[in-house]
This record gives sequence, structure tokens and C-alpha cells, in this order.
Amino acid sequence: MRILVVPDAFKESCSAKAVAEAMIEGIIRVFPHAQIKSLPFTDGGDGALEVLNNTLGGTVVNVATVNALGAPITAAYLRVDQHTAWISLAEASGLEQLSLEERNPRIASTYGTGLLIKHAIDHGCTKIRLSIGGSATNDAGMGIFCALGGKLLGHDKHPLPLGGEALQSLERIVTPHGMEHIDWEIICDVENLLLGPHGASHTYGPQKGADPKTVVQLESSLAHFASVVRQQMGKDITTLPGGGAAGGTGAGLAALFNACLRPGFAVMAEMIDLGKKIRAADVVFTAEGRMDQQSLHGKVPLGVAQLCQKNNRPCFGLAGSIDPAIIPQCYEKGFAGVFPIQMGPLPLEESISKAEILLANTAENACRMFQKIRSQ
Repeated sequence: MRILVVPDAFKESCSAKAVAEAMIEGIIRVFPHAQIKSLPFTDGGDGALEVLNNTLGGTVVNVATVNALGAPITAAYLRVDQHTAWISLAEASGLEQLSLEERNPRIASTYGTGLLIKHAIDHGCTKIRLSIGGSATNDAGMGIFCALGGKLLGHDKHPLPLGGEALQSLERIVTPHGMEHIDWEIICDVENLLLGPHGASHTYGPQKGADPKTVVQLESSLAHFASVVRQQMGKDITTLPGGGAAGGTGAGLAALFNACLRPGFAVMAEMIDLGKKIRAADVVFTAEGRMDQQSLHGKVPLGVAQLCQKNNRPCFGLAGSIDPAIIPQCYEKGFAGVFPIQMGPLPLEESISKAEILLANTAENACRMFQKIRSQ
């Protein structure tokens, strides 16, 4: 029996590596002699650097920078080769760098990520690969823009404060010099547009600390930003798939640096030849913290399931919770089974603290079902 375990992280609970280890614990209760390959995965969000470093190698570079609220921290990026830097926005500007009480997307900024990018460019990198999952920000990537020498000017011709709320006062964008030779590739894990009910502010603002009033303010700020970009540069960033990723970072960098947006799962799967690894397995297990409508648009489990379907391999998905509305679609898109890890009502805090135990038990349950099916 050859088993491949390809989970994403459980946000704010377990790393992808911890999720894989817990699932394997449950699997070997049923298949103690199985050949199990663990492949902690990411679609470009939290944990991307660890996955890439384990797969590609390279040099981890630590840099003094700031978090999304401007507090000093040290964050890392991966220098893949002489000219290429892989930078994860979550390392400096991510939700995991802030407590629940600190989250404030009105003033949160991607400036710290910009300092990582500046360090890479100053040290000879001309190819920037930026994965933008897990952000705490809603500033259209303008913190990055400012860290690289760009200016956002308001009504009084003075630079605006950092953060998404300040974009409401934007009058003029001044692009930095010396960026023309930089090759930008933005790795995003969602397809959301910049604006609208499924856009950056409405979809992701609440998890970043925005109440309903703040969501409306942030939506207005991004709409105004898009209007200035259209007037000054002749670009419409409101129709760009993935433009709403990371609080509009996808749209902002596409507009101001001609960055190319690519789907995170496809990029990562291609880099590690995931299809070949799936073909070498008899059964595949994947997981993420919550499976919902967003999971159907580029997240790790769905991508794994579709590759399994293409290669005629059964795929079982585990999740901290599953939106019942998507279960029929999960089976249509390649899953042989999907399992929430909660066995009964549990407070969120307890579910998080017991995630690894619950994962092991649920993986065991899924294996017993698979064993029963194989024996028939």
C-alpha cells in the first residue's frame, strides 16, 4: 500500500507539517506496513517558504523589517538562485504575526513585505516571486509600493499614511525609478476580484478584524484607488481575477509593476511535479482548516482532488469544518470522501487545541472506510 499525504496548514492551529504528521498517526493504525510519503503543501500562503525550501533548496535570508502594524520584527525570504527571490507576504504582513486584538485592516500595511522585496532587489535579485496568502492587510499592496520608493500623494500633495483606509484620500500616484527591469510574478490562492460582495474587503475584511462599518469604508477606499489608477494609468484593475487577493495586493501590483498573477496551487504543483507523485500512490489524503466555497476556487484540497481524478487515484479530504453546501461539488470534482474532524460539538478553542488528535482519529476512520471498500 502506497499512501501520499498532501495537506495544507490549519490556519492559526497547525502547520502543514503538523497536519501531515497527525494524519499519518491515524493512517498507520489501519495500515501499519504502508509506504507513506508526507508532502506538506501550500498554495502560496502560510508555510510557503518552508515547503519551497524543503523542495527546491536555496538560501533563507533573514531581514529586519516590520509587521503589518509597523512593529519591528525579523522575517525571512528564500533566495532560490542568483536572480530569484521567493517572498511570502505572510512572513512580515500576515495575520499570524498579530494577535486577534491587534488586527486592524484600516491601518495594516504591506510595508514590511516591501522591505523584504527591497532587500532582495538591493542584493541582485531581478525575479520576484511573491506569494500573497494569509495577509492581515487591505491596502492594495501600496505598503510594498511605498517601501520600494513609490509615493501616494493626498489632497495636500503630502504622502498618505500607510494602510487601506488612507487610500480614500489618494490624489496622485508617483511610481519609483529603477523597477523597470524587475520580473514580478504574484502567486495567489484565490480568484476574487478587487471589489464587490466577493471582493477583498467583504470577503476577507472580517477575518482581518473589520466590523461591518469598516468593511464599507475599506471597500470605498479600494474603489477610489481603482478610480485613480484608471484615470492616471488607463488600467482597469476591477476585472482582474485574483485582484482581490491579500486585500487587493494582486490588483495593486499588477497595475503599478505590471506583475503577472498566477494561481498558487498550479505553480506549486508544477514545481514539485505533484502529478507524478500522485500517480505513484494507491490513495491520497489531503486536508485544510475549513472547506467552504473558497475551497472550490484554487485551494489545496480541491487541486489535489482534481489531480487525483485526472490520474485515477482515490482522494480523501479532511477539514476542521466543512460547509455542507459544497459536499456535492466536492464529489463531482474528484473527492472519494470528505470528513470533518469534529466528532461532536466543540468550542472553537478546544477544537484548535485538539486538532492533531482529531486529525489522527479522522484519518483512521477514513482509512477504515477505504479498507472496507478495497476488500469488497
